[in-house]
Amino acid sequence: MNIKYFIKQIKKIIVISLSVLTIILVLFSSYIIYLFFESPDVYKNSRDYNKCIKSEYYQESIKHFPKAIPNNAYEAKLYCSPSRFENDRALILLKLKVDKDYIKNELINHKFLNTETQVGTVQRIYHMPSETVDIKRDKLTYYVLNEEYNYNEEEEYFPYFTGIGTDKNYEYILYYYIRPD
Repeated sequence: MNIKYFIKQIKKIIVISLSVLTIILVLFSSYIIYLFFESPDVYKNSRDYNKCIKSEYYQESIKHFPKAIPNNAYEAKLYCSPSRFENDRALILLKLKVDKDYIKNELINHKFLNTETQVGTVQRIYHMPSETVDIKRDKLTYYVLNEEYNYNEEEEYFPYFTGIGTDKNYEYILYYYIRPD
């Protein structure tokens, strides 16, 4: 009788162990799925700017964005749908209302394909969803970063994919990054 009791107890232990193991595997799988999808698709709160920038897969493409929103920004509006994986789409827009010196300094510190363009010049725009951050696209002059990703585009697709826009009064600056595919 002791052997039957012992075998019965072993079977119970095996069933309980398998049940616990199954539960652990289900919980672990659920956690992995949660981590994969937990980040929001879109950041719209400027307080989430650092999360947005850190979550972008193509870090080289957003190096023209400020490391942090400047302290002297009177207003900051963010729209960020970062690419999380290779060949993923992205749209990141950061509009700041800042002083004229900040904007002029930013325009000096980057290399653009169209450096000869005067601020206030009317440009033919293919696509710029700047209304997403409450500024009309035709109110800005766009300067396209001198990068390979922009360089090979046809003029009809201006302002291409990465750059900076500013209004004619140097009150607003728009950092933009568009990755259509």
